[in-house]
Amino acid sequence: SKTEPEPEQEQEPESKSANPAVIFKTIAISDTTTRFYNGKTDVENVLHIASLDKHELPDGLLHTQINGDLNKRLVEATVTMGPYANLARGKDINFTIDGHFGELKIDGSGLVDDLLNLRQPVFDIDLEGPNANEITAMLGIENLGEGGFSLRAKGAPVNGVFKADLNGKVGGISLGVTAQASEIARFYELDLEVSINGPSLGSFTRVFGLQNWPDKPFSLTGQAERVGETLNVHDFILNIGGTKLLLDALMTEFPTLDASRIKLTISGDEVEQFHELIGIKGLATGPFNIVGKLDATPEGLELLQVKLDTSLGHVTISGPLGDAPDYIGSKLDLHIDGENANSVMAGFGIDLLPEGSFNLNARVEVVDGGLRVERGVLVTIEDERLELGGFVAFAAGSKGTSVDMKISGKHFAEMIRRHVGDNELPDSPYLLSGQINVQEEGIRLENMEFEYEGITLG
Repeated sequence: SKTEPEPEQEQEPESKSANPAVIFKTIAISDTTTRFYNGKTDVENVLHIASLDKHELPDGLLHTQINGDLNKRLVEATVTMGPYANLARGKDINFTIDGHFGELKIDGSGLVDDLLNLRQPVFDIDLEGPNANEITAMLGIENLGEGGFSLRAKGAPVNGVFKADLNGKVGGISLGVTAQASEIARFYELDLEVSINGPSLGSFTRVFGLQNWPDKPFSLTGQAERVGETLNVHDFILNIGGTKLLLDALMTEFPTLDASRIKLTISGDEVEQFHELIGIKGLATGPFNIVGKLDATPEGLELLQVKLDTSLGHVTISGPLGDAPDYIGSKLDLHIDGENANSVMAGFGIDLLPEGSFNLNARVEVVDGGLRVERGVLVTIEDERLELGGFVAFAAGSKGTSVDMKISGKHFAEMIRRHVGDNELPDSPYLLSGQINVQEEGIRLENMEFEYEGITLG
């Protein structure tokens, strides 16, 4: 292969926002293989260039022709871009593209007004193919369902406002997006409308590197308007199988939540499908309903209120939020009324409480790297009591967690019977206390002490 830069390149005045760049008028490459990842998946992509030729045409446009294969699918494409003088300045660059990538045909043209600071470009691009599965396989991304591949993207300024839309189908996924903005680079004035539906939300999100969303049919519709720092999201509806999410939000200091008013409602028939997404498995099952609100006080304090109904019981969370982006300093009150104390605490590795009604009250504060439990008390209907306090880490596997624990009850023999079976121990009060530390090598129990029948072991 060979690369031949033009001996004397035109020198254009350097833009204040641009860095110096080298632009080649002539390039010739042959029999070259490049391996790369798309940044979202672990799939290796292999591009083989049989030949690539780039040269300047008499009108100043740079003409590029490539032949080869991508992941063993034929690639043939012709691209023109320029004129060269405009390309050197990074402004008012015309382009056309015509080619095949496997079964995918690309045909498009446009004008880039400012390469480093897009404001109001013009483009009209069509992508067509008979088999979406073949095209996604070529691109090394998730299968998006049976059917053809057809997308069209158009954008242009209209009466001083940039307007764009994207419409089409990719396998089983249909999408339509329309937007208009004062200029693309800033989005300070934006109107957006979105409609997407398909057979599997998980397959769709994994294309963008987002894991653990359910593999269920989905539909998404919504509208958003932005003027300056004010973002208004309304009628945002996401359906996932039998689950419906509805979001309305008015954010006056976007992208922060300062002085925001947000309402989020989620209801569905199968909370289990979200266990992996939220990182907690084996707790609530079956139908659920969540209502969350964020309101701002006249003093500018953001107050969070969440109500959650699941098989675990009724949960409320309320309190003021700290400052974005980490919300350190948030102080939240947690209250749970439930029917099965054992199922709640077993999810956190504590399998000592009965399968009976309970209530839990706790106060937590968001601190650097985790949560500080300032006060946590769980009381069962049989007067067994669990008290927790300490630090719960956000790190993977909760490493760094250090929590003081105290479990007490009036009937030790009954508690042992639930876990071991019948016994002849005195059914007397008991107290177990200590510290739970989660370390790299596992869970470590320290300072454990047991009081029972006038005897203290520790």
